[in-house]
Amino acid sequence: INIKLLYTFVFGVGAALAGLAGLMQAPILTASIGMGENVLIVAFVVFIIGGIGSIRGASVGWVFVGLVAAGAVCVGYGTVAGRHRRRAGCQ
Repeated sequence: INIKLLYTFVFGVGAALAGLAGLMQAPILTASIGMGENVLIVAFVVFIIGGIGSIRGASVGWVFVGLVAAGAVCVGYGTVAGRHRRRAGCQ
């Protein structure tokens, strides 16, 4: 296996996915320089919680952060609590 070619391919796939994410987010939100910062901060938190280079730890971190965010929305502290509290199944 040509490792240099594999690294190039993986980088290209990552760049394409990042471009696709921006393409999907731009119609919903106004395209600006800082778009995606909220996702970047959450991803960094998950990276720290899960451990550096651990796929299993990152998976556990995503579940933990997701549960905390959902709980925050249910009690009224989430960023979308006013709009989506009823749709989220919170009483």
